[in-house]
Amino acid sequence: MIQDLKNELSIILARTGVFFAKCDHDYDVKEKSFIKNFLSDFSSQNFITGDVSDIIRKIEKENLSIKDIANQTLSFSSKLEKDEVEPFKQEMTHFIEKMIAADGKVVPEEEANFKVWKQIVL
Repeated sequence: MIQDLKNELSIILARTGVFFAKCDHDYDVKEKSFIKNFLSDFSSQNFITGDVSDIIRKIEKENLSIKDIANQTLSFSSKLEKDEVEPFKQEMTHFIEKMIAADGKVVPEEEANFKVWKQIVL
């Protein structure tokens, strides 16, 4: 059960990262590196089962909306203990902020999608 949650969290992080990296139609190498490095840290702690690069490659082919990303975040948070939900949402917020800044520029598409995510999740 715990490993399933860890894997699900890893997928949510990857999907969220890839979505925000691609939403400005410029999937920058810095953004891709940020996602890979973040997930590699999880992998090195045996947090993820499977190859990080394979996970990211599969997710890059997905066509998700911000509502899909937000709803997956909410779905995951419903599986957590009550006292874990708020810290999880705050960490996701920080992850998205770092993801958006990873390429050194913040564009209107990223800001608009982040606003929608916050309206749904927070």
